[in-house]
Amino acid sequence: MKRTILILFCLLSSGCEGCMRRPPAESVDLGEWPACASAPREELLVARELVSGPSALEKGVRERYSIAKHGECYVGRMHLSWRLGETALEIVWDEDFVPLAAYKRMGYPGQPDQFDERAYRMDERSAMVRRAPGELERFTFRGETRPLMVLPTGRGLFSAAFLRAKEHDLEVGESVRETTIDLRRLVERVELGSVRRDPTRKHEFTEQPTETYTYMGRDTMFTDERGFVIADLAGLVPGDAEFVDPFEGVEPPVDAAKAFGELSALGRGEP
Repeated sequence: MKRTILILFCLLSSGCEGCMRRPPAESVDLGEWPACASAPREELLVARELVSGPSALEKGVRERYSIAKHGECYVGRMHLSWRLGETALEIVWDEDFVPLAAYKRMGYPGQPDQFDERAYRMDERSAMVRRAPGELERFTFRGETRPLMVLPTGRGLFSAAFLRAKEHDLEVGESVRETTIDLRRLVERVELGSVRRDPTRKHEFTEQPTETYTYMGRDTMFTDERGFVIADLAGLVPGDAEFVDPFEGVEPPVDAAKAFGELSALGRGEP
């Protein structure tokens, strides 16, 4: 009852936007795609495939991800396919794995002309632009705290959050809390998130014990000794296929820098 009254109060006093984590805006400035992301790749940190294992409830999931060092930043790429569609995601972080920008594109089975793409700027004035056939939306995010972690689609790019957690030298059971931008939701938001270090475990899919981390007490993932995701508690396991670039063979081709530039211009109201 109290929750209903609060929602009604928000709606009456400040409009629907007042109760939203990402209120719509007439224009937003995403800036430029980080120049460091276009620098030559200096080091490939990880390139891995994750697939549905025997215990997975959702069958047919295939995720490919990579994280590489480019100049003064890191670039993470991920492509996820399953029965309900596919998602391509590219994230750029600074040298401390603090997110700077991201681009995401979603597609749907049997509907090549249907897509949903989104560009994000992540700083003290985080904003995004969404484009779909016949639709263009611009949003800002409430709060003035810069996101320090990204909650990504898929599992592999969680590695950046776990690498940040490792810097805190967490003991088993300890957590670190940081401002997080949640890109998994259809309605994204900035919120306080936590990463907890759990006991090391031994699993059939790897010869070595895996480090274990849990996000917000519900998403548990296993990493190699460096902190890169290798599997999760829901049943994703390492794939057998030789790894290729996450975006190789994806149609239409993914060009995050170009798409981000287009969406940024649209965000400013440019044709």
